Amino acid sequence: GARGRITPGQNPLVELTVQTNRAGVAACAADSLSDTVVDRVSSYVDVKITSLNRRLDSLNEQTASLGRKIAAQERALTQRGLTPLEQLVLVSQTENAEQRRGIVEEERQEATQQLALAQEVERARVVERAGAVKTTARSPQNSAVVGGIIGLILGAVAAAAWPVVGPRRTA
Repeated sequence: GARGRITPGQNPLVELTVQTNRAGVAACAADSLSDTVVDRVSSYVDVKITSLNRRLDSLNEQTASLGRKIAAQERALTQRGLTPLEQLVLVSQTENAEQRRGIVEEERQEATQQLALAQEVERARVVERAGAVKTTARSPQNSAVVGGIIGLILGAVAAAAWPVVGPRRTA
């Protein structure tokens, strides 16, 4: 069971243990279970990542479109025969497009940072793949037997040492 509180957006470190007589089966089962857990707890973040990728695609498209528009306006400015008013309008349009491109670039950088955060921090992942480890059989019965044997040994040692230690303590 899990202990403690988990705040929303926090990915706790979870250790998964599978016990069986066959090491390969245990490792495979643990890997499969951990992959399932990661998929289930990451569904919201996966939707967020998809949305951010779409947003980045749109922003990249806007940046490219604005770049083409600015280049066309700059080419138009080099043409001869433009009236001062036409030149002023083209310069104003070019400045507006450059400002918009700057805003879109800032939005693109922010979306890129949010995507990196979602992928690297928010999305759950398996930190370490499963590995088989030999362990001793632990059960309440085994623990009671081992405790009883240790108690008998300590009792035998105390009984053997009592004739030597006992008379000294009373004197």
